[in-house]
Amino acid sequence: MKALPKKIRFGQFFGIVAFLVVIIFSGVATTIQIYRDFEEAKAARIDHQNVVSKLAVQTLRAPLIQGSFVEVRLRAQSIIQNSQVACVTITAKDVPVTNCESDSEKKASLYAVTDEVFYDEAQSVSAATVTLYFDNSDIYQSLRQKIQFAVVGNSALALLVLGILLFASRIIKRDLKTIILECERRPSQETPIYLAEFSYLREKINFHMDAAEVNAETRASGELARQVKHDIRSPLAALNNTIKSLVLPADKKALIQSAIKRINDIANDLHRSKSIVLSEEIENQHTEIKNRVSEIVFAAVEEKKIQYRDRAGLAFDLRISSEAQNLTCALDSKELNRILSNVLDNSAEAIKSEGLIRVDLFGDAESVRLLIVDTGVGVPPELIPTLGAKGKTFGKENGSGLGLYHAINTLEGVGGSLTINSDGISGTCVEMQIPLSQRQETSAKIL
Repeated sequence: MKALPKKIRFGQFFGIVAFLVVIIFSGVATTIQIYRDFEEAKAARIDHQNVVSKLAVQTLRAPLIQGSFVEVRLRAQSIIQNSQVACVTITAKDVPVTNCESDSEKKASLYAVTDEVFYDEAQSVSAATVTLYFDNSDIYQSLRQKIQFAVVGNSALALLVLGILLFASRIIKRDLKTIILECERRPSQETPIYLAEFSYLREKINFHMDAAEVNAETRASGELARQVKHDIRSPLAALNNTIKSLVLPADKKALIQSAIKRINDIANDLHRSKSIVLSEEIENQHTEIKNRVSEIVFAAVEEKKIQYRDRAGLAFDLRISSEAQNLTCALDSKELNRILSNVLDNSAEAIKSEGLIRVDLFGDAESVRLLIVDTGVGVPPELIPTLGAKGKTFGKENGSGLGLYHAINTLEGVGGSLTINSDGISGTCVEMQIPLSQRQETSAKIL
């Protein structure tokens, strides 16, 4: 996998965003709460101090009216010792009775409450001005401690969230890397995908990549098939004209012409996919006149008799039941001939010297059944399940493994089947079951 551009990486971006989000939202929320608590505590403290100031002024009123400043100073000292009052400033007739140190007055944590003392109840003549300075440094100290604790706590929380998200980002990056490696068709050592969405994404990507490869192979095969079809027509036409002009025994001439016809049919079908052929056959079942299965089987066996007539020890035996004489199947006659020819060739090659190939054709109201039994070397039972796979063969030096693969897929495409039975010693039995054509099934139901 190519290295990512030298920019911010996914994990770093993920972590930075998460860290900032936690710090901002948690910090703002904590700060707002701390400020509200501070304001509430400060308001309650001020209300209490206003009450204390009123009471203190009442204790100072009598000596101030009487002019007993010594008593005033003593009472002021008592007030300072027995309350949160830091100092008391009293001014009587513009003469300072008590003073506060200048440093104390400048403290931001001091709260000053000023009241007037009057000679009369009508409060028309002022006797003195009393100012009490309350020390509120404890609530400001508590505010600073809470802010420090909030900063430390929010930073720890942000770091914890950052660690969790970095761990999560590693999992996401690993899953993404696994998917990218699989897309590039590099071995991923079967690394598991932990996130269900990424697992689904990998399955869909692999599915579409496999489909794309199949489509590419199909297009390539189609191009090759069209080229082969184009190139094979001229040699076939020349060979056919040459055969017509030659003087040959009738059986040999028929065998060659039959082979030429089969090659020509294969060339015509090369560029057409099996699905298209089958769909066209289904659409044309009501109008197409199909050859009877018995005729196709008879012609195939006769062709093989001529093909292998030089093998004196090889015999063919064809048996057609009366029920199968006039049946037509859902499979195209060319395909049935091709499948039957491949199976008969396999049986002939399995018989090394002398032997028999028996072909039995049966029929009922739903399908036709073909049995091809030979007395050849047989197939080991453990290999039988693999013979239907593409490219798998047994007992043939130059076998391609395509004959049975094509036969099984073609038969299954029309709802039929092909099965192989053998003990590996006394020969092989191949059974083919093919549904009847739609028109014949309808006729059978009416009867």
